[in-house]
Amino acid sequence: MDAHDVRIFCALAVSGPPEAIPPSRPPGLRRIARSLGLDEKTVRLRLRRLEEEGFIKYYQAAPDLALLGMSEEVTCRFEAVNVPTKLAALHFAQEQEGMVEALDFLGGGFVVTAAGADLDQALDLHRRIAHRFELDRYEQGRRRLTPVDARLLPLDWKIIERMRYDARAPITEVAGAIGVTTRMVRYRLGRIRASGSVTIRPMIDAGRQRGVVLYRLVITTPTAAREEVLARLRRRMGASIWAVRVSLAGPLLVDMFGASLAEPEESLVQVLEVPEVQACAALTLKEILEPPHENWVDRRIADLAAGRVGSPSASDAG
Repeated sequence: MDAHDVRIFCALAVSGPPEAIPPSRPPGLRRIARSLGLDEKTVRLRLRRLEEEGFIKYYQAAPDLALLGMSEEVTCRFEAVNVPTKLAALHFAQEQEGMVEALDFLGGGFVVTAAGADLDQALDLHRRIAHRFELDRYEQGRRRLTPVDARLLPLDWKIIERMRYDARAPITEVAGAIGVTTRMVRYRLGRIRASGSVTIRPMIDAGRQRGVVLYRLVITTPTAAREEVLARLRRRMGASIWAVRVSLAGPLLVDMFGASLAEPEESLVQVLEVPEVQACAALTLKEILEPPHENWVDRRIADLAAGRVGSPSASDAG
């Protein structure tokens, strides 16, 4: 992998940071190629190689969590005293209701994002992890999940259920699996995409990147100075930044990539030279963990597809 590969992946990873508004579908390869100064054929070949090498495991259909009854999402970082404790805590987190995603970093650190019907429920998983494994916990941000203005039909949820772990499946296969016409699937997919209720994102195997180190800088700075700090970082090392997470509370999270294991520490030193920065930690990404398949999201999608519960959104998509 090189910087172009990372940029292509980031352009396709449409879920984005909390403050971003994800597009209804991934940007076209032609637009990605133009933004990167590459030709479309090169982008297509690089993307295919990322898939063949296993860096991109599959493409997931990720429904808006607010449509599943969630209203709050909280992210916390934990520090374990040793690696076995960390791995046990991650395994426990993956099995719990409301777990959205976990980031496993080298050493004893990891991050868990959890959603809940209210703030207390979203925080409950973090409390249980910290208590059960006696871990230090640091909140890194929270956001309110506002439902999109759409009400999906049971048929829509059946389509999402079929495409959940194979979002690039041919329409003919989706139609055959759920017993409707390809025309109907195409029409309903258009409505789903137009509503913005589902995003399609590539799920990666961070352990398979070659030639690239993915890492996160956790930057503590006064809220009033965040924009200035971020502007300084973009001027100094903007070419290596691939995502920024800004929340109302918690540190500034900057996801970066480099060519060697030395770069996370080198970047940390550069950040600490910025006068407004109070503290900074560099975490080298080892793995991105999802809940196991047949998880709480899958179960809620199955209930909605079977008409056992209604979508909490306000209006009808048609």
